[in-house]
Amino acid sequence: MGTDPERDFAYFEQVLAVMHGYGSDLDPAYYSVEDQLHMRDVAELTASAKLVTATSVLLICIYFVRLPSGKRLQQLRRISSVALGITIASAAAVVLLFEPLFIMFHKVFFSTNTFWQLDPATSRLIRFLPQDLFAELVLISVTLSALILCAMFVFAIILERWQKKQ
Repeated sequence: MGTDPERDFAYFEQVLAVMHGYGSDLDPAYYSVEDQLHMRDVAELTASAKLVTATSVLLICIYFVRLPSGKRLQQLRRISSVALGITIASAAAVVLLFEPLFIMFHKVFFSTNTFWQLDPATSRLIRFLPQDLFAELVLISVTLSALILCAMFVFAIILERWQKKQ
């Protein structure tokens, strides 16, 4: 790794394809057996996360459609404020306790094997995706979530006030 950036990028794209279900396997000539097995587990987890997300969005939409129209903005404001509080608490936990949370996450979601315990000295996968990268990605995700929730909260307040004036 590191000698041919184009080749390394192609192998990294392979990791992304497997993770998102667009590719079947990692190249065994480049990645270790542990790397390959861990990525299979990651692909299953990613597929499950996409299913949970889609189901959650569908249920939230159904919930809001079934609410009386006069209550929708009030509920949006309440839900976004509670979700924002949870997001801020999550951000604090990530900043203060990322490493133990990262390890706990792997122990919970990859409990049937230890393939997630990759050695940075030998694993190309862990060199592509070091723990610090995940810490940054989680912080970016939490920050974006907080911004979206703030926008939803403000949007609900503005629309509620506008409706009262009507």
